[in-house]
Amino acid sequence: MTSSLVAGRPGPQAARFRALPLLGLALLALLASSGCVSRTVKTVHSEPVHAGEELAESLLLDVGIRIFDPNIPEDWDEREAQNVLPDVRRAEARYMPQVLKATLQNSGNWGAVRVIPRETTAVDLTVHGRIVDSDGELLALDVEVVDATGRTWLDNEYSYLTSKYVYAEDAPPGVDPFQPLYTRIANDLLEVRRALEEEELTRIRQVAEMRFAEEFAPGAFDGYVEQTRRGRWELRRLPAEDDPMLTRIRRVREREY
Repeated sequence: MTSSLVAGRPGPQAARFRALPLLGLALLALLASSGCVSRTVKTVHSEPVHAGEELAESLLLDVGIRIFDPNIPEDWDEREAQNVLPDVRRAEARYMPQVLKATLQNSGNWGAVRVIPRETTAVDLTVHGRIVDSDGELLALDVEVVDATGRTWLDNEYSYLTSKYVYAEDAPPGVDPFQPLYTRIANDLLEVRRALEEEELTRIRQVAEMRFAEEFAPGAFDGYVEQTRRGRWELRRLPAEDDPMLTRIRRVREREY
């Protein structure tokens, strides 16, 4: 499934000219011959980040955003054809997750949101991204989001064609040219979360905690979660809240953050 947005693209000029009377056409021809230029002022409109219903802190999912795959072609000729500069792509692969992190964090719809350098079971929701295209005007990303139970929330391609005017000297400072793309991802994630019952959100957090516990202390937490043949993780049982080993695991998890 593909989600795309286009900003600042003018409509066909021919339709406008057909609507002009003959006198108007003559005047336009005269102006063109005298070197006059008509300038169109364009603005970039962005859909706001949606606010979700207020949840108890225990139900807010922690999100981990992996460093994006820069998708650098190995073949030099292919890099030239796609106009891919490896150093720039690697920098973008680290910068873009930070913009998405700020978008999710500022929405207030999630728990802790972190950019993570590697896969970890310490988070409830993991975001993977791959740069498909990035040339300063067009940005296209493959985005996959999976929760701790192994359920896929999103697996979409997002693209956005920004206006050249966002790079003007008088453009609003501090606004990423492709903010609408990150906003769309945040809103799509919220829609998935809204469709889940509180019991499902609780189960995701429990599975994440038990997977982390089993990873660090398999002898003590073996059998608390189990992976099915379909690759999903299911909760089998829970330790007591006052279990001293669980208290230690939670401290280790905080250090992992």
